[in-house]
Amino acid sequence: NIEILNVPLGFMLLMRFNHLQAPFNNPAIRRAVMMAVNQDDYMQAVAGAPDWYAACKAYFTCGTPLASDVGSAAIGANVERAKQMLRQAGYANEKVVLLAPADQPIAYNQAQVSENLLKRLGMNVEFITTDWATFVARRNNRGPVDQGGWSAFHTLWSGADLTNPAINPLIRANGTAAWLGWPDDPTLEGLRDQWLATSDPAEQLRIAKAIQARAFETVPFVPTSSVQQPMAYRKA
Repeated sequence: NIEILNVPLGFMLLMRFNHLQAPFNNPAIRRAVMMAVNQDDYMQAVAGAPDWYAACKAYFTCGTPLASDVGSAAIGANVERAKQMLRQAGYANEKVVLLAPADQPIAYNQAQVSENLLKRLGMNVEFITTDWATFVARRNNRGPVDQGGWSAFHTLWSGADLTNPAINPLIRANGTAAWLGWPDDPTLEGLRDQWLATSDPAEQLRIAKAIQARAFETVPFVPTSSVQQPMAYRKA
């Protein structure tokens, strides 16, 4: 008999920005894009069937002890509000290079949704279709887009790796030592240090909520939903 197995904590879909280069070196522009994100669009593009996805507007894996809805209204599915925020942020028609590896459907399908979204916001988008190897090489480039750099890309991450500040690499904001995108926010890093310094569960939860609130301000990445990658197996 063939049975279907889900990974218990699923996978988080996400959009990652380049924090070193315009326009996404401006946190107000990152917040504007996040305000426009409708997680339903990404879930439909990647998973399709409701059995395989769930909304998750959190920086720690939904369904785990540190998950919360603090600040989650920042993922607003509100394009008109996002356009207003983009104007107020001073977006000056800088090119947005969106990397899209065509041989990785989960990343590519998300990127297609974002291309449409960013264009609806009035942003100057260049959609770069690559293979996986070229994508991996290019996203290491920290330079401006006219020197082979990039502005944003999509990926997914195991929910098991995002459950707390000690192991979650996507909320690290230690500049060029951080994961691709290189966010730099001493406040966010300081909160992580506070979390690591306490073993009290109530205090850990309080600090985790503060981390999430700060992350929604600085936007190290945009959570675009949670999905399953079901696996088929045969019983022995």
